[in-house]
Amino acid sequence: MKSATVISLIPLTILLSFCRKKEPEPGAVSGPSRPLPVVSMTTAVYAVYNFAGASAEVISEGDAPVTSRGFCWDSLPYPKISGRTIKAGSGLGKFDAEIYGLKSGHEYYVRAYATNSVTTKYGPEFKIKTLSSWERFNSPGNIFTNLYSDNVDLYATDAKGVLRSINDGASWNYITNGLQLPNYTNVFFHAGATFIFCQPNIYRSFNQGQTWETLNPGLPSVTGRCAVSKDNLIICGSYLEGVFISSDNGNSWQVKKTGIPDNTYFFSLYVHDGIIFAGTNNGILISSDNGETWQLKTPVNSTIQPTCFASAGKRVYAGMGNHGGLYYSDDKGESWQYNVNFSSLTINCMQQTGNSIFVSTFANGLYVFADPFQAQSVNYGINGVSGNFLMTRKGDHLFVMNTYEPGILYKLKIN
Repeated sequence: MKSATVISLIPLTILLSFCRKKEPEPGAVSGPSRPLPVVSMTTAVYAVYNFAGASAEVISEGDAPVTSRGFCWDSLPYPKISGRTIKAGSGLGKFDAEIYGLKSGHEYYVRAYATNSVTTKYGPEFKIKTLSSWERFNSPGNIFTNLYSDNVDLYATDAKGVLRSINDGASWNYITNGLQLPNYTNVFFHAGATFIFCQPNIYRSFNQGQTWETLNPGLPSVTGRCAVSKDNLIICGSYLEGVFISSDNGNSWQVKKTGIPDNTYFFSLYVHDGIIFAGTNNGILISSDNGETWQLKTPVNSTIQPTCFASAGKRVYAGMGNHGGLYYSDDKGESWQYNVNFSSLTINCMQQTGNSIFVSTFANGLYVFADPFQAQSVNYGINGVSGNFLMTRKGDHLFVMNTYEPGILYKLKIN
């Protein structure tokens, strides 16, 4: 894994074939009506604190050999080779380069180019933005066990209950006074309601925790460990008792166990492309019928536990605990591939921002990727990487807390 520090990754997976047109592309150098070079942008362009990286490919040289290829960039649209340029060889094939000297918090335009004796052809233009470092500020509170957001406020759990912050973590207030809560609770949001899943009850509030009602749906006396929304459904993964499903915002529940191995407890649930993905102590389960039945799709040679999921395009990622790293699937979870770039990392949480994925880990800080084989650390401004990193997203900001640094919250603008 590269050692450079990256703040944002913007994936761009577009294939462009450059043919002769009646109107030349802005910045193109005109030439005779002869076959021209063809350039394909094949992987990611990513913006970082003070540099960017890009990959491309010359798939045809046209009527003459490509003598120069690379990338050009500017703060204005349609960068040209007459401006700021970095060369990356010549001829056919894939090439990449890193662009240095950028300013944090600024927007830039990047294009690949290929030049032969006839003309210069440009690839598609991509707009990127470098971002600043994490903002560190005091956030009074105990050691949190998790962070959540309903995209309006922040929520957290600790050993005493559930807290809410209406000012981005500057202060916190308990919203569960009077509730009998165990050490393990899970907060979930659905259809205007806030839920707390814990043993043996499910609590619901329609006013951000000012008042609560106890739901007694006749479920087994077990802990609801995680939940996900799918259309009008709430699917809750339990400890040893399958999944609980509600179609009426928690008023009633059904228990489903078909296909779920005995002694299964759930860590995470995720919905992508109509499929429900579940991370359990027995591996990855998937359901294509709204949780009615499940199939076990454990990654090859995997004895570790999936703690979280994320997706970009058709690809789904599974983050693993216990130093298990990262797996990905391109076929809706039927098969999984191991990503060696995250080898031996313990992954706590993943947050999707566009097609970029931010990753929080235990004792290795934070990473971001669009192409996971180009993942970079994003610890600039973070006070050390030891500890357990909690992460949530609220609007265009990520919030992170290190359990080894209680009372401190980090915030990062991502758009």
